[in-house]
Amino acid sequence: MKILIMTLSNIGDAVLTTSVLECVKKKFPLSSVDILAAERAKPVFTSDPRINEIIIYNKKSGIFEKLSLCKGLRTRGYDLVLDLRNTFASYFIAKRVLKSKNPKTHMYIKHNTVLRKFFSFAERLMFKPKIYWSPEDVSFIDSLGLRDYLVISPAARSDTKSYPLGYFKELIVLLRGKFPDIEIVLVGEDADRNICQELLIDSRVRNLAGETNISQLGYFLSKSRLVITNDSAVLHVASSVNVPTIALFGPTSESKYGPLADNSIVLRRHYVCSPCEKAQCKFGDKRCLAGIKPDQVFNFASRFLMGESIDIRTDYKRILLTRVDKIGDLVLTIPMVEIIRKNFPNSFISFLSSVKTKALIENNPYLDQVITLDKKTGFLGFLRLLKEIRKSRFDIVFNFHPTNRVHLLCFLGQIGLRVGYDWKAGWFNNCKAKHLKQLGEKSEADYNAELLGKIGINESSHIQTIIPDECAVSKIDKDLKDKDIRDFIMIHPGASCKSKLWPLENFIALAKKIAQQKRLKLVFILGLHEDFMRKRIEDELGSAVEIYQNLELRDLIALISSSSALISNDSGPMHIADAFSKPLIAIFGRNQPGLSFKRWGPLGKDAIVIYKDPGCKECLAHNCQKSFVCLRGITVDDVYKEFEKILSVVG
Repeated sequence: MKILIMTLSNIGDAVLTTSVLECVKKKFPLSSVDILAAERAKPVFTSDPRINEIIIYNKKSGIFEKLSLCKGLRTRGYDLVLDLRNTFASYFIAKRVLKSKNPKTHMYIKHNTVLRKFFSFAERLMFKPKIYWSPEDVSFIDSLGLRDYLVISPAARSDTKSYPLGYFKELIVLLRGKFPDIEIVLVGEDADRNICQELLIDSRVRNLAGETNISQLGYFLSKSRLVITNDSAVLHVASSVNVPTIALFGPTSESKYGPLADNSIVLRRHYVCSPCEKAQCKFGDKRCLAGIKPDQVFNFASRFLMGESIDIRTDYKRILLTRVDKIGDLVLTIPMVEIIRKNFPNSFISFLSSVKTKALIENNPYLDQVITLDKKTGFLGFLRLLKEIRKSRFDIVFNFHPTNRVHLLCFLGQIGLRVGYDWKAGWFNNCKAKHLKQLGEKSEADYNAELLGKIGINESSHIQTIIPDECAVSKIDKDLKDKDIRDFIMIHPGASCKSKLWPLENFIALAKKIAQQKRLKLVFILGLHEDFMRKRIEDELGSAVEIYQNLELRDLIALISSSSALISNDSGPMHIADAFSKPLIAIFGRNQPGLSFKRWGPLGKDAIVIYKDPGCKECLAHNCQKSFVCLRGITVDDVYKEFEKILSVVG
């Protein structure tokens, strides 16, 4: 039986059609199979023992040349033509023609539908692409002397599908640092050689772009530890030899072109527009690829190289997290962002915060977007935000702090799964947890983590990632330099509630003692409505201290990140310093369970909480009838004693 298979033009597409050869040899083991292929795709089949002859065609040839080719093919007397191109011309070649269907599935399965009359769907899934190589190919690759290596393919035929070259360079630096004994080999076509040349950071990174044909590349990849590639021909060759693969996808669909190796993953970002399957990014920035950070690829590559089998959750592609209250509340929620990213590496993750606290998370590397709620914009602002939420098409939302406004927003925003608490219009959530935070039995960060358990994530974290704004850092650094301030201790005597205020005279007395005995530079930070504090500090301490008042949050973050330590009430700046793992002293008063240091205290190992139990039967917090004896009971000497302990950490 003579069979002609009309295959596709591009190398990657041609590789995916080799699954049909497996089907044919299974059904017609004694058949003679010819391949009609473009010149570009010929190397895919050159070493394939299943093929009798490769017939070359030029799809750019004129109509008469094509008719002549069809006439010549007809004289060969084919019993069956398998037309994977779905062209009308195949009917001129043989009486019996089978064409593939176009189901919404992987392309190799689509190609296998050409033999759907002979195999069930389950059977067609079993026949996967397979590349063959010759003994000469083996000898050539072995002569290169490579033994322990991973492969990176940094280019693709379309620039829109190419992961940023700078990211590849960062990735290579990370891999060389952790795995110095593993060589990194760059592969691609001859046209990619200059691109690969830019990534040669040392002698253990080699450039083989353009030096192998497809069959040689197949053997070479089969011996590698790992392949990291864009959606390209190299990806499909890696699939055909079943090598562990990390595929970086942007505008194209992994359901059609994703890796087929047993141990492989796809990394991508699920923007609303992706996969657009367009030749040009409408935004011009390839954000779907740029959102995949090098350290994320590195983490997965490390796990592969250490022998792990990796599975990625894909049940929620677009995720919204919400927390619209104050600074400290948001800081204690930040650990959830990294946990979510770890469990959903490909998901688009957005965070809804108050406009006042946006600076805390706007540079967070695990987030793709920050949306803000500004209560001052009223009903019209609510409608604009609702429109944005709906347009974003989120699959799931985690409401870490219950508010009527946010619960209603997420309900009207048509978010499918709304995870939150049974409090403050909690009926708008369709996946509810009982609100027990008022019991104050654990840290707010741990309460937040419990909410993730509703979708099977049973882990906690105290890593509070805050990335200062670069412009703010430059601004603060310049100001500190102009004032000749280098190492300094920060003092924050303010707070959001009178029940959290250690007496100002105590802070002043403490500052005097530190300045006199330790001769350290002290910097006070004050809020907008704390002019009375400023006047008193200036009157009693004069030029011995520096005062920063009413800083924008970005500048405050930058200033705290530059400090050596902090002494503070229970406040937002205390939580920011804790996020930077600064040595700090946090002064707490009230012991009402939901307001105590057990729930709201700092998380860092170099943080010290000072609290004295006054023996109150019931804490009335800001309604205290005893003049906040819990705070007044903490003396200056008590705080100074603890301050001496953190000096050893400060150095």
